[in-house]
Amino acid sequence: MGQAQGAWRFGLLRSYGRLWRWAGYGLLAAVLIVLAAAGLGISGNDAERLRGFVRTVDGFRANPEFRQVGVRYIHAGSGALQARVFGVPAGRVLHTLRRLPGLPPRLAANDHLALHYQHFSEGPLSAYLHLTRQQGVWDTTGMLMELAKRPAMGDEDARAFLRSFDVWPAVVTDQGAVASVRKLMADVEAGRGFVFRKAVDEMLEAHIRAIAQTKDWPLEPRLMTPSQQEAVLEELDEHVKRTSVELWRTKQVNDFLNGMWGQTFGRSYARAAQWAVWLRLAGRVEIPLLAVGLAVRTWVVRRRVREAAAVGKVVGAAKEKLGASLRV
Repeated sequence: MGQAQGAWRFGLLRSYGRLWRWAGYGLLAAVLIVLAAAGLGISGNDAERLRGFVRTVDGFRANPEFRQVGVRYIHAGSGALQARVFGVPAGRVLHTLRRLPGLPPRLAANDHLALHYQHFSEGPLSAYLHLTRQQGVWDTTGMLMELAKRPAMGDEDARAFLRSFDVWPAVVTDQGAVASVRKLMADVEAGRGFVFRKAVDEMLEAHIRAIAQTKDWPLEPRLMTPSQQEAVLEELDEHVKRTSVELWRTKQVNDFLNGMWGQTFGRSYARAAQWAVWLRLAGRVEIPLLAVGLAVRTWVVRRRVREAAAVGKVVGAAKEKLGASLRV
């Protein structure tokens, strides 16, 4: 009985061992497939887009001027999401990965993300309008007007304003960020109040069409090429300031909020882009190593087969000789 139980346990352990071994093989195969996909599926130009995005976001870590951060983030982010993996848009790949089970809530995909990635991949103007319509302009203009009522706004007042935005990672509150708040307050003259206190995306449409008409380009951003969108976006701020100062003042608040969005949430996207670059590099190294390893293994197997065949011939000849001698 004891021997039977011991044999049963031994067989069970062997089964578990085989299961874990095959699970390890499966995991290794999955890793190699991912590396190969990144190595072969991401072109050199697309890898440079991703590296450029990472460098841009790294520049937001200290002393951000938030309105400039917003412009740089939109251009770099749009370029990064125009990258492709085996022809599949990067945004679709990222959205699929963020739908995997087990991710923290702040990283898991939601219904809004697919549209976010789509607009960013269309071009910087579509990306700008998308971010713009997400911002809480009403609340922010109200906070700015309250700040303007103070006899003298101190640095801690500016920091408190920045900390009031409950986002993760937190908004930078160093001296450059404080200076950015002061510059916004001076440019928009917040003490005057605001004629427009909502997101400006719809009010900007007429200005976008006016700029596009002068160039004989499509009037809808989604129909423009990325380079056309970039050109229109570069002229947009000055065009609005020249034709509607009140709209321009609210647009500055909107742009400031866009910059805070890029400075905070951009860090997670930069990490994802950096991982894609690293995986591509690892895949580029893996492929030739696998090729060499396969060639070596093939050579070893063939050599062993030849050696076994040679040994078989020798043994066969010896047997024939022994048989002949026995017959004699």
